[in-house]
Amino acid sequence: MVITEAQRESFEKAVKSPENVQSNGHINWNFVDADFYMDLKPENDAEHYAVFEQLATDFEAINGVQTQEKTYAS
Repeated sequence: MVITEAQRESFEKAVKSPENVQSNGHINWNFVDADFYMDLKPENDAEHYAVFEQLATDFEAINGVQTQEKTYAS
C-alpha cells in the first residue's frame, strides 16, 4: 500500500489537534478519523480506511496504545 504525503500530513494534523485529544491524554480515534476523512474526501472508502488503519497502527507503535474513553449519553 502506498501512503501519500497528503495522507500523512492530514493524519499528523488530525492527531496533533487539541480537539482530538481525550481528557486522559490519548487520541480520540473517532475524531481523528472524521477529520482525516473530511480533509481528504476519498473516492474509495476501502483504500482510505486501509491507509488510516496503517497510520494509526504506526502511531500506536511509536506512542503506545491510545485508550478510548467510554462516553455515554445520560
